[in-house]
Amino acid sequence: NLSNYPRRVYVLPDHLDCGIGYGTLGGNPSRSWVFGNWCDNEDVYGHELGHNLGPHHSNTPSEEYADVSDIMGYAGYGYRHFNSPHKIEVGWVPSSRIQTVTTNGNYIISRLEDGINPGEPQVLKIFKPDTNEYYYIGYRRPIGYDSNLVTQYRDRTNVHRWNGVGGTFTYFLSALSDGQSYTDQTNGITIT
Repeated sequence: NLSNYPRRVYVLPDHLDCGIGYGTLGGNPSRSWVFGNWCDNEDVYGHELGHNLGPHHSNTPSEEYADVSDIMGYAGYGYRHFNSPHKIEVGWVPSSRIQTVTTNGNYIISRLEDGINPGEPQVLKIFKPDTNEYYYIGYRRPIGYDSNLVTQYRDRTNVHRWNGVGGTFTYFLSALSDGQSYTDQTNGITIT
């Protein structure tokens, strides 16, 4: 009885040439379709189920799906966590672990993958006035599902932007090693 299940995944035969998969953005019941020729890519299931929780794709400013730090980017990279704005969107980062930054200073953040150091924020938010969005700052480690994290994101401070509206794209901007900076000259913001 399908009415007993709020999340439904349909796996379709390989001979259908319909793409990789599809998923409804939220909803109850929510539905995902994964095509048989992609069944071996476990992250396709996670990606489509991710849509069912509400998040849209993880992009870069120049390409849809290109933020592979998040399972909502391209498939074929294995399981990995959501990026910081997507984790906030689905409620996986408690509000007590999100700090909105309004002044210059040094800030400490805990890694995004787990709940260690409960007194420290896991995500910093900085308002981006020209587009009415926020920058989301999170630190990523290759732990648990993030053990598949591509090297460019590992042990780095990841910078994303998002408008805070559920079901919309997030954008990866930079993965900073110690001492590196991301600068928004329009708004006079530098993240190091």
